[in-house]
Amino acid sequence: MRRTSATGNAALGTAATAVAAKTTAAGRAVPTSRPQPPRRLPRRGGAGPDGTTAGPGAAKSKAEPLSLEELLAKRKAEEAAANKPVFLTKQQRAELALQKRQEEVELQRARLAEQRKAQM
Repeated sequence: MRRTSATGNAALGTAATAVAAKTTAAGRAVPTSRPQPPRRLPRRGGAGPDGTTAGPGAAKSKAEPLSLEELLAKRKAEEAAANKPVFLTKQQRAELALQKRQEEVELQRARLAEQRKAQM
C-alpha cells in the first residue's frame, strides 16, 4: 500500500518508507519505543522530605558506648588485618626499595657531616 502526500502524488524516498514502517496496515500510527530513564532509588539514611529519618537506626536517639568485649574484638580484628601479608607489585617494591635507599644515604651523609664537625 502506497501512501500519498497532501498533493496526491505518491510519496517516495526514505522519509516515506520510515513513515510507512511506523504505521499499521489500517493506517494507524504505532508508538515508537523510547528508552526509559533509569529509576531513582530512594536514599538511604539522612533526613527525608518531612525532616524525619528512616531506617533501622532511626529509633535510637543516643549512641551507646561499645562494651569491653566489643572493643577487644574490634582491636583484635584490626591487629589481625595489620598482620596480614601485603602483596606488592614489582613496581611498588622497586619504589619502596628506592625510598629506603635514599633515606639510608641521607642518614649516612648526616653522620659523615657530624664526624667532620667533631674532628674540627
